Formats: sequence, structure tokens, C-alpha cells
Amino acid sequence: MPYDLSLILIGLGIGFLVGLTGVGGGSLMTPILVLVMGMPAAVAVGTDLAYSAVTRTVGAVVHIQQKTVKIDAVKWLATGSVPAALISTVLVGYALRSAKHFTQGFITHALAAVLIFVAVSLLLRPWLENHFAAVSINRQRSFSIAMGVLIGALVALTSVGGGSLTIVALVVLYKGISTSDMIGTDVVHAAILTLVAASAHIFISTVDFHVTLLLLVGSLPGVIIGSRLTLHVPDTYLRLGMAGTLAFVGIRLI
Repeated sequence: MPYDLSLILIGLGIGFLVGLTGVGGGSLMTPILVLVMGMPAAVAVGTDLAYSAVTRTVGAVVHIQQKTVKIDAVKWLATGSVPAALISTVLVGYALRSAKHFTQGFITHALAAVLIFVAVSLLLRPWLENHFAAVSINRQRSFSIAMGVLIGALVALTSVGGGSLTIVALVVLYKGISTSDMIGTDVVHAAILTLVAASAHIFISTVDFHVTLLLLVGSLPGVIIGSRLTLHVPDTYLRLGMAGTLAFVGIRLI
């Protein structure tokens, strides 16, 4: 299959998953760009973030129209994630200039570790929902900001975790939250975060714009279709399938 067509189809499939489940963007795209397309890890991260920023923004518009977003949760998560992403990207840019080979290897191994962690988190979602009771507003804010810092740093470094870890945080913070609201909140927060992180990666020249454009050709219709289906499709099998896929890819990267 021609290279350009392969990228368009990859974008279509992953865009659909992002709209439908809120996860799967960086978790699958960055490993594909590294393992299948042979891209350097730092460029794969930056390219995925640029692609994800546009894709998730389109998905966010759909979810806001559907009123499947908890705006307060987005605000507190972004309070921590946005500055953390900017700081982390600056550090990555400095490290690439001073120790490029070591930094590329570190990013690859960090990506593998995050993938496996996210896979386990998705499998443990029912346990998390049962184990954590509803928490106070002040604790919600503090925990949201703290999780935002972690998510922002991981997204800037690996492009993974924005969707999956946000969903884990929402499960802990908002007991009984509907799946559609959880996904919508996640997509809107991820849109803000990836726009900021992608801009920073463009600044340090770790974005392949040709690949980004081809991925967007497929992902934009995919994310619209997936977002429209969130109110109708149960997520149990999707969660299990995603967890298995992430664990497999993470192990391959080790």
C-alpha cells in the first residue's frame, strides 16, 4: 500500500477511536510512527501532538454541542497540565541538543512504560469506580491540578496519557459519571493540552508537517463519526480491546 494512503487510513482509524473512546490517539499513533514508519521518537511525539491537536479540537466541538462535558473538570486539569507540558517540552528540546541519542532512547522507553501503565489502568477501571467514593470539591480541585501536572508532563514527553490518564482521574473524582460525559470532558481537556504541547514542539522543530497533513485527511471524518456514536455504543469491549493493544505495543517498545 502506498505510504501516503497508509497514513490517511491510520488517521481515519485512530481519529474514530479518539472520538468514540477519548483514548487511543498518542497511545497508538506514536508507536505506529516509531515502529512502522521508522520515525525518530521525538519527531513522532511532536507530529502526533500536532495531528492530535486538530483532531481533538474537532471532537471537542462535537462534544460541547452534545453537552457531554464537565467544564469545571477541564478547567482544573488544564491548570496543572498546560504549564507542565510547556516546561517538559523546553526540557526535551534542550536534551535533544545536548544528548540526542540518549534522549531518543529515553523517550522510547518512557513511551513503553506509559503504554503498559495505561493498559493496566483501563483494566482496573471497574475496581477504581468501586474503590473510590465521591470526594469533596476542594479535594477534586487539588487532585485534578496534580493529575494535570502529571498528564501534561507525560503528554509533552511521549504524547501518551492525555486521554487515558484523564479518564482514570475522572473515574476517581466523579463517582457515577456517565461514559459520554467522561469521554467528552477528556476530549476537551486533551484538545487544550495538545494545542499547547504541539505549539511548543513546533518551536523546537520536532514536527513533520507532511505526515501531519496526511493523518488529518483521515482523522477528521473519523473523529466526527466516533464522537457522534459515544451516546449509543457501550464501552466494555472497547476498553478491553484497547488495554490489550496498548500492553502489546508497550512490550514491543521495551
